[in-house]
Amino acid sequence: LREIEGYSTEETAQILGISVSAAKVRLHRARLRLRQLLAPHFA
Repeated sequence: LREIEGYSTEETAQILGISVSAAKVRLHRARLRLRQLLAPHFA
């Protein structure tokens, strides 16, 4: 939601029904996972 739709972290948290800190953690983990998945293609 945040990266694709442009919502703020606060808006994303509200939409998902989670705390802002939980939304930040999920975003961080998703970015790490995406980096891991894409690394073999760009290394």
